[in-house]
Amino acid sequence: MTNARTGLRAIAGIEFAKGVLVLIAAGLLVRFIDRDAQALAEALVMRFHLNPARHDPQIFASTVRDFADAHKLVLSAGALCYAFVRFIEAYGLWLARAWAWGFGIMSAALYIPFELLELVKHTSWSAVTLLVANVVVVLVLWGSRRATA
Repeated sequence: MTNARTGLRAIAGIEFAKGVLVLIAAGLLVRFIDRDAQALAEALVMRFHLNPARHDPQIFASTVRDFADAHKLVLSAGALCYAFVRFIEAYGLWLARAWAWGFGIMSAALYIPFELLELVKHTSWSAVTLLVANVVVVLVLWGSRRATA
């Protein structure tokens, strides 16, 4: 396997894990995991800003209890969409699809201005880690675009 393919698969694995993590934290997969894993997933999602509903753990369960709350419905839909986008990106990168590198670059680059703003407001290791990780993802995908085409 080439270095470009290895890099794509590594990023695909990370993107897939982010999607699963969001679904766990949002409470969609709560029946399949124990409470410690749920708490860890919620903490990771909140720390690394992986989900629009990160401030409302187990948003799916909360939405089912109060289906009339439009805010909870929007947050639940946002969590589902976020996970779905991560899974699509992971699929494309794993199989080295021609469209996936561009999709991945846009997906990672979209967060960079927000991460820079977060660093200006409050410098933390998690903010620095996220910024560096997304810059690395953009660089790896940019470098692999010709190797996978």
